[in-house]
Amino acid sequence: MAIRFAPIIAAALCIAAGASARAEDAPPRGARAFIGMATMKPDGTIVIELHGGPEQNYALGHVEYPPASKDYAAVLRHLGGLAPGETKGVTPWREGE
Repeated sequence: MAIRFAPIIAAALCIAAGASARAEDAPPRGARAFIGMATMKPDGTIVIELHGGPEQNYALGHVEYPPASKDYAAVLRHLGGLAPGETKGVTPWREGE
């Protein structure tokens, strides 16, 4: 069963919004808040581990995008590129991205 890109991103945006609901939880001004980490496997598959939310509502997600995925190019563009073996922080997606 294929995982749809949009619902995962919508969930990630909700998680990210909930994670910074309190002022003391918000990242410093100008800092980039990460909602997860992305790694590229040797075969080019992008693996994203999502996380976030307040302690009571903490959520985790695991999504894989093989090179043949229709969402692969959009994910790679959002990450600013990724090479096999490389790991990067994942920032929240913006609406329309």
